[in-house]
Amino acid sequence: MKSNKQSTFKFNLALCHAAGILLLLGIAFHSVPDASSLPPLRAVAILAASAAAGFALRVLRRKIFFGPGISLHRSLSYEAIVQTVQLTSPFFPRRAFEAEFLEGDGHLSSTRVLSWLSLRAVSSLSLAIFSIAVLMKIFLGGFLFAAALAAVLLFVLISRASWKETPLRFTMMLAGGSLIWIAEGFLFCLAAKACSIETDKAVALYILFTGLYELSPSPFALGVAELPVLFVGGEVFAPVFAFHCMRALPTFILGWLYLSRYKFSISDFSNPGLVDVLARRKSLEVGRTSAKIAKIAIVIPAFNEEKRISPFLHSVLEYANTNRLLTQVLIVDDGSSDRTAGIVGEFAAKNECVRLISNGNNRGKGFSVRRGVLAAEADAILYADADGATPITEMEPLLDALNSGAEIAIGSRRSAKAERTGFRQAVGGVFYKIVNLLAVPGIDDTQCGFKIFTGEAAKKIFSRSLEDGWAFDVEILYVAQLLGYRIAQIPVRWSEKPGSKVSVLRDSLKMLVAVFRIRSRHGGLMKDA
Repeated sequence: MKSNKQSTFKFNLALCHAAGILLLLGIAFHSVPDASSLPPLRAVAILAASAAAGFALRVLRRKIFFGPGISLHRSLSYEAIVQTVQLTSPFFPRRAFEAEFLEGDGHLSSTRVLSWLSLRAVSSLSLAIFSIAVLMKIFLGGFLFAAALAAVLLFVLISRASWKETPLRFTMMLAGGSLIWIAEGFLFCLAAKACSIETDKAVALYILFTGLYELSPSPFALGVAELPVLFVGGEVFAPVFAFHCMRALPTFILGWLYLSRYKFSISDFSNPGLVDVLARRKSLEVGRTSAKIAKIAIVIPAFNEEKRISPFLHSVLEYANTNRLLTQVLIVDDGSSDRTAGIVGEFAAKNECVRLISNGNNRGKGFSVRRGVLAAEADAILYADADGATPITEMEPLLDALNSGAEIAIGSRRSAKAERTGFRQAVGGVFYKIVNLLAVPGIDDTQCGFKIFTGEAAKKIFSRSLEDGWAFDVEILYVAQLLGYRIAQIPVRWSEKPGSKVSVLRDSLKMLVAVFRIRSRHGGLMKDA
């Protein structure tokens, strides 16, 4: 049944898209634009400024309404997602999606979100009625304008807009919507003037275009937003189409940037079941309980670590004597050419809990960690770097986080406890910001080699991981967020050890390339619905 509904939804969307393209081509052919009708560069620049101003003011309105509840950056990303949904899939239940999305990701109260949606809808309707009044003034004269304006005021007084409950918020939403309308429209009229279009005609064009753009059943409002051209005159086609492109441009760019960040793909919005998936994820978050941990395994990837592996293994085994939960120590030798495997073999001969796994050839850190995790048998699995940069005793606070309900706890070096050189810290800071923006929001330190997972979470995440190199940390956190696992970030003691195999600049660039690969590979909540 659900499959049939999804197929029907996709068919209707494709049909409207095709109809919109044909309509746009028909209007363009009807207008027959020539070189003299093309808007000058000055007009195009003003149209771009108009579209940018409108988008920025919508972001600001959202931020002001929710206040400290969301940052300005989150307000920007939320607006980009919502507008992407509106443009690409106009039949999608946008209101229900936005409610679930804001409550789930932003952790905003349902009351505040519903207030936002209701007040925005009513303020938009108020502005729509006022816009109709303006059109009446332009085409039919002043009397009808006055009558329509009186109707607007009456509507505001008797509407269901929670006027009695939240007069300040409603006034703010109406003022914000008016500011967007005025600023965007004023710049549009300036651009129209540069194209020798009369002011009244430009105002009418803006109102008609905006209404059709917002309510169009055609994806990207193709063709539908250009319909005013048929009533105003073919000479305005070029500036109207240019404005259409400028309005869509921020949504295209920011949508591409943020969709994968929030684990969406464009195809998700051709499936109304996405709303149910978001609702289920939210209910699972509330109903989770902490894991029962009776056995812990530690996975240590090692490549040419003969000088550093022995001290760390000694400390791990000493810790295992005091913490009886630590029952497995798996060292994955990644094709070392030194004595790493021999040293680990000596430990394994003396300690039953130690096990050596050999890759044979050098396969990469990600491959080694994945192989060790999938071979481990425990209720919780920790992986740690072989250099011992983070002492094994730092597992305690991470384990406490699992016992408190998290499925994953990761060490964070971005604290006073971490000792890093200035250059590495500066490059790392830039890297984390970019990775946060593109892939794993809210994670301060993706690359710390000290992370613990519940056994169930570890198996599910690492069975989906495909990155063999250094970028595997980003991938497993991306997949963890995709699957809705709770991730706790715990400050840990960390000190830089000599002999690091990471080239800060070269490997950071490689990992950034890998981030786009990860986004492309895993993006889309409905893949795992």
